[in-house]
Amino acid sequence: MKKELSLFTDIKGFKNKKNALPQESGVYIFASSKNIPRLVGSSTILKIGETLNLKSRMKRYFNLSLSRLSKSPKRRTAFILRNYLDNCSNSKVTLLFKPIKENSLLKEEKRLLKMYFEEHFEVPPLNMGLK
Repeated sequence: MKKELSLFTDIKGFKNKKNALPQESGVYIFASSKNIPRLVGSSTILKIGETLNLKSRMKRYFNLSLSRLSKSPKRRTAFILRNYLDNCSNSKVTLLFKPIKENSLLKEEKRLLKMYFEEHFEVPPLNMGLK
């Protein structure tokens, strides 16, 4: 998985630069600065996801209040992710992004999740499950 992460761009200050994020499709990873114990080993990866537009996805995660996110079943992932990020003062969270053509998005996300699962026997903590 480490070799894969080297192919991603680290988007520094993503929480404060939502309007400057790329408006392109790709795979994104939220990663912690600290290793998180997993069933097997440990990992810094918190979530692996795909999006058609990174800018709009991050706005969806960070522009709504937590109370509005918690009331919508469709926003469950955003609520859990946002709640975690807002409360993780003990570690820095980074956003990694790799542009991918729209027709390959799901395939690439699935491949990364499978790779993670094979290494740790579970999905990243903020993913809801394998697709």
